[in-house]
Amino acid sequence: MITVTNGDEAVDTIKNKNVDVIISDFKRANDPRYAGYGLLSELQNLQKQIPYIIYSGSTTDEYRDDARKQGAVDQTNRPLELFSAVITSLVND
Repeated sequence: MITVTNGDEAVDTIKNKNVDVIISDFKRANDPRYAGYGLLSELQNLQKQIPYIIYSGSTTDEYRDDARKQGAVDQTNRPLELFSAVITSLVND
C-alpha cells in the first residue's frame, strides 16, 4: 500500500510505480486541482487504466451515478462497500 498526501504526489506515484487501485477522497481543501474528479481526469489524461474509487464523507445515488459516469469504479462512504469495490477491482484486473 502506498499512501500519498497530495495530488502532485499521487500523479508522480501513478507515473512511476505499479498502482493496482486508487482510493481517493472527493474534497481536498488544500489541493483543489486534484480533488475528486481532478485526479481521475489526470489519470485518464495519462491513459492509465487504474480502478478509481471515491471514498468520501457522504454518498447518495446521484453522487454514485455521477462518479461512475466520470469513470470511477464507485463512490461510497461505507467501509464494506469500499472493501467490496477494491476486491472486485483487483479480481477483475
